[in-house]
Amino acid sequence: MKNKCLLFIFFACLNNPLYAQKINPTRLQNLAGKEIVSTVSITSDTRSSTIGINNKNIETIPTGRKQTTQKSINLGKNGLNIKINFVIQHIKAAIYGSSGESIYDSDNVFERSGAASAFGSRFDPIIGKKITAIYDYEGKPISAIDDALFEQTWNTGTPKISLVAEWNGIFQMSALASGWEKGKTWTDTLRSPKEEFINTYAIKEINNELVKITLKGRSKPVLTASKAGINTEQQGSAYDGILEVVKSTGFIQQFELSRESETLSEVEGIKISSRTITKTIVKNKVN
Repeated sequence: MKNKCLLFIFFACLNNPLYAQKINPTRLQNLAGKEIVSTVSITSDTRSSTIGINNKNIETIPTGRKQTTQKSINLGKNGLNIKINFVIQHIKAAIYGSSGESIYDSDNVFERSGAASAFGSRFDPIIGKKITAIYDYEGKPISAIDDALFEQTWNTGTPKISLVAEWNGIFQMSALASGWEKGKTWTDTLRSPKEEFINTYAIKEINNELVKITLKGRSKPVLTASKAGINTEQQGSAYDGILEVVKSTGFIQQFELSRESETLSEVEGIKISSRTITKTIVKNKVN
């Protein structure tokens, strides 16, 4: 129910005057009855600068992750709406940090240790699990995803470029009302309860049905997290990338993105500044 409410909040942004252009619906009816297989590869590296009590610097060990996620969606008609089945098929991740490197492979439940074991308890229950949601052909959710862990895992590595979170990196919902023209630019502002995303697009190249679009964006936090003894302030992120989009459907064939973000934390007088660089490559195909 919580995710459903958030999605309706996102769609309410359609009337927000900060939108420079109309958000055009993806023509999902052209993909009804199809299966889309999506492979998401991310490389994430975090470097921390720590200042202890009396302003003494503390050496920290870099942490990071290389992860490949394979997932699929099946689109079928449901009366006047469209039903989509979401499945995360496989995750493989290499995690490194203070305890060395650990490998998590959802197909291998026997050889896991350290961070890989923690990944297993988190991800194993959702691998192969089918999640169903229903939308109208303009993308408005009729019955949305109601599994927070599944949705968070599904969206790993991609910033918000779609009003429907689970369509990030798969469908390009946003386009100029006047259509596809080389050199045209437009900007969207998308909000969630915790962040605001400002995305600027430019049409770089048009080759028949395939359109290359550049993206430059930034996010900024709306809320600051605070727990007992721990204060965390997200400084937001900046990102840029390029999308290859099919005009007739809004389907993204490929999406490459680089993102840099920063977080400030304070724990019992120790200040930690963390800078993370993430690179994401999404490749999609229609079966």
